[in-house]
This record gives sequence, structure tokens and C-alpha cells, in this order.
Amino acid sequence: MVVFALLETVLFAWIFGMDKGWEEINRGADIRIPSVYKWIMKYVTPVLLLLVFISALFTPEGNDWAGTMASLSDGKCYQS
Repeated sequence: MVVFALLETVLFAWIFGMDKGWEEINRGADIRIPSVYKWIMKYVTPVLLLLVFISALFTPEGNDWAGTMASLSDGKCYQS
């Protein structure tokens, strides 16, 4: 599901074009969507979906994300 969501987001924002897509979203709408969502849909959403996909592929030993992130922030590449 994450792969298809990422594909849909990239196709909509980058291939179809954000301006064309934005016109399509707002055509006939009763409520206008704030323009900050253009930036969110184009940059933030694909990055977050990519992070979810990568984290699903690479799980730390014992599923200890907190320990792994603490080790990375301390400059260690692995846990001893």
C-alpha cells in the first residue's frame, strides 16, 4: 500500500504537474484548499512515505528503534 501511495503522490505532483492537479482538486469545490498543501503534497508526503517504506524493509534487531536511534545520534553505526 505504501508503494502505491508513493507512486500516486509522485505521479500526481511531479508527472501530472502540481498546477494542473491543484486546478483539478479545486474545480467545483465548495471549500478552497489552503495553498500550503501544495508544498506538503509535493515534498513532505513523498518523503514520509519513503521513510515508512524503508523502515519496513530494515528493522533493527529486537525491533529496538529507540536504542538504534540513540546509537545513531551518538555516532555509532551499530550496537555492541
